[in-house]
Amino acid sequence: MAWAPFSIKGFFIDLEAEVPVEISFDPNTRQRNAIVVVVVVVVVVVVVVVVVVVVVVVVVVVVVVVVVVVRVVNELRNMVIVFHRRRQSRDFAFYPVGLYIPEQIQLIH
Repeated sequence: MAWAPFSIKGFFIDLEAEVPVEISFDPNTRQRNAIVVVVVVVVVVVVVVVVVVVVVVVVVVVVVVVVVVVRVVNELRNMVIVFHRRRQSRDFAFYPVGLYIPEQIQLIH
């Protein structure tokens, strides 16, 4: 009998020892294995569903934020354009439309 030159936690390992290999078809072992497989499958399905839900929520939030930002920017742009147009045409504000145009009055005088 040859003893290995190393030990694991104080136990020497006999490399030449015959270890009987038991293949058991015990119904309890099969049931335990089936339970383990079912638990693993359920955990994997739950993790996949959670990841998919998180990804969908993140995508929806990003889309909503982008839409809101685009609308706010468009509104601000429109306000600036309207303000700029009013500022350019403030000379016309006191005259009825089509009667007097200040540039023409200046040209006449």
